[in-house]
Amino acid sequence: MLEKYATYDLDDFVQDGEFIRWVKNPDPASNRFWSLVLETYPFQQETISLARQIVLRLGAATYVDVEKQDVDDIWQNLQQSINQPVLVVPLWQRTWFRAAAALLVLVSGLTVWQIQHEENNLVSLSRDAYGILSGDLTRVSNNTADSMIIRLPDNSRITLSRGAELRYKTYFTDSVREVYLTGDAFFEVARNPQKPFVVYTNELTTKVLGTSFWIKTNGDDKHMTVAVKTGKVFVYKKAKGEVAEQAEGVILLPNQQADYKADSDRLSRTLVDEPLPVLPASERQPTTFDNIPVAELLENLQRSYGVEIQFDKSLLTGCRLTTSFNDESLYQRLDVLCEAINATYKIEETHIVINARRCL
Repeated sequence: MLEKYATYDLDDFVQDGEFIRWVKNPDPASNRFWSLVLETYPFQQETISLARQIVLRLGAATYVDVEKQDVDDIWQNLQQSINQPVLVVPLWQRTWFRAAAALLVLVSGLTVWQIQHEENNLVSLSRDAYGILSGDLTRVSNNTADSMIIRLPDNSRITLSRGAELRYKTYFTDSVREVYLTGDAFFEVARNPQKPFVVYTNELTTKVLGTSFWIKTNGDDKHMTVAVKTGKVFVYKKAKGEVAEQAEGVILLPNQQADYKADSDRLSRTLVDEPLPVLPASERQPTTFDNIPVAELLENLQRSYGVEIQFDKSLLTGCRLTTSFNDESLYQRLDVLCEAINATYKIEETHIVINARRCL
């Protein structure tokens, strides 16, 4: 029951019925429950504290009778006067929050921006401009001890690692969604073919339409990695001002990664260290095999992980295997399979090559 609160962000807590009831009408049972949540997930303490302040202030605002037209007028005035992003999570875009925010300002004169600063700056927000990006930017620095989840204006979700920093355009009104990353992050990009999503790091540019992937800069930018979980990603070396299509780059599919080493100025492509299944659980291979042809087993692995496995089918015609798998990785399964048929395998860029003998 507690698990969901591990991934909750500010928006989720503010809309959670149990959380709202606890904040407004605490009792011994609810106090014990939320103490357990904080004890289990201490990294959520600041988010919960901020969400509690918002619920309390919104609760006070609900006692005032305000006409709908007044709410709309106040909201329009707020939009015109606010020159700074209010929250990392774009609550202002939610209909329920727009009305509540207008009421809140009418009653207490408090904006959510002020609430955020009362909580000792949960995240560091400032407006800035970076050379390769145009227009006003939001800068988010993760100075906490844990990862931080950020929602961008297009509903893309970014998990920012400890010590990392992200800069992005406050409003994605241009034809390209641009962000600038320092450090490590996991991106879950909302699909929009009309507005490609571009991530700039010091040495690489990553361009997508809608997918999920990791970017790891290893702190000093001497060795950078872009690893794809879903979708398709284009990674390229690019001097500022160059056209992407003219730059040296690679296209990555799921379970593939690009590695860049600054000392050699080389961009290479290979498989990720631990490939993950790309098929839904219902479509994956079974876990128990009874006298199955090895070639069929290899084809099942290839489909499940989306990784090309090259082998000589004629050599494996007489090879059959009885085995079972539990939580083994792709490479562990290949180890078992190759040992059983006296074969070996090696990774060549983004595919696996099986070296086998004819089975008798």
